[in-house]
Amino acid sequence: FLIDFIRFSETVKEKVLVFSQYIDTLELIRDQLSAVFGWTEGEEILYMHGQLQQKFRQRLINNFD
Repeated sequence: FLIDFIRFSETVKEKVLVFSQYIDTLELIRDQLSAVFGWTEGEEILYMHGQLQQKFRQRLINNFD
C-alpha cells in the first residue's frame, strides 16, 4: 500500500511523511524506497528517529519544507 500511495503522491506533487514507533520498521521502509525508486537517504529520503541529535533533526525538518 505504501509504495502505491507514494507513487500517487508523486503524480500530484505531494510529499509523504511516514511515522513508526519502531526504528526497524523505518529502516525496512527506507530500504524498500531505495530499492523500488532508487532513492537515497539525505536526498529523497529524510530519515529521522529519536536518537538523532537536535541540530541534525532540525536540518532534516528544514530540508523537508
